[in-house]
Amino acid sequence: HRILNVLTNVQNNTQHNFDFTWGNLNSEQREKLKSKLPPEIYRKYEIIFSSISSSDVKSNIKKESTNLRELRANRIGSFITVVGIVVRVSEIRPFLQVASYACEECGNEVYQKVNSKVFLPLTECKSETCIRNKSIGKIFLNTRSSKFVNFQELKIQEPPGDGPPGHVPRSINVFCFGNNVNKCTSGDIIVLSGIFLPNVASGSNMSFKGRLIHDTYIECY
Repeated sequence: HRILNVLTNVQNNTQHNFDFTWGNLNSEQREKLKSKLPPEIYRKYEIIFSSISSSDVKSNIKKESTNLRELRANRIGSFITVVGIVVRVSEIRPFLQVASYACEECGNEVYQKVNSKVFLPLTECKSETCIRNKSIGKIFLNTRSSKFVNFQELKIQEPPGDGPPGHVPRSINVFCFGNNVNKCTSGDIIVLSGIFLPNVASGSNMSFKGRLIHDTYIECY
C-alpha cells in the first residue's frame, strides 16, 4: 500500500507529523482522508473509452473512423476514432499527474493537478493554516508523494489511399498514458480512440498564450 504522509495543523504551537498506512485506516478515516486528496492520488484503476467493440472493429472501422483530413475546429473536444500508420514512437517516460508540495511554515501538503507536458510549479502555500495565520509559507516539491504515470508520444499519418493522389499525407501527434503505452511500433497500422484537443501554450511558453493558432493532438484512451 502507498504510504501517505498526513501532516496535521499546528496546535498549541507544536507541529505533529503522523504516518498512516492506507490498509490500517477504517472506512470513516479513509473517506475523511479522500476528501482532502485529489482522486488521482488514491485511484488504483484507469478508465478506458472505446467507440468500437473488439469484435466489430473490422466490419465497422470504415464507418466509425474519422479521416485525419476531416479533423476541423468543430471537432475540438470530441471523442473520435482514427486509423493511421505509426511513423514515430518516443521512449516511455514518467508523466507528473499530481504534484505534491510540503510547506516549511505549516507542514501541510499542497497538491497541484498537471494537465499538460509543461507546468508552472507553485511557490506559495495555499493551505487553510497559512491563510488563517496570514503567512506566506515556502513550499518545495515532494516527488516521493507525487503521482506519476507512464507517458509515450506517437506520431501517426493517414494510410495510403485515404488522401488525394499526389498530396502529402496528413499527420498528428498522439499522447498515450498509463496502460496504453508500448502498444505499437513504427510501421504498424493502428486504430485508436481518443479526444481531439488543442495543444495550449503553458509553462515556459506562456509568452505565446495569446496566439490564435494552436497545434492539435489526440489524447488516446
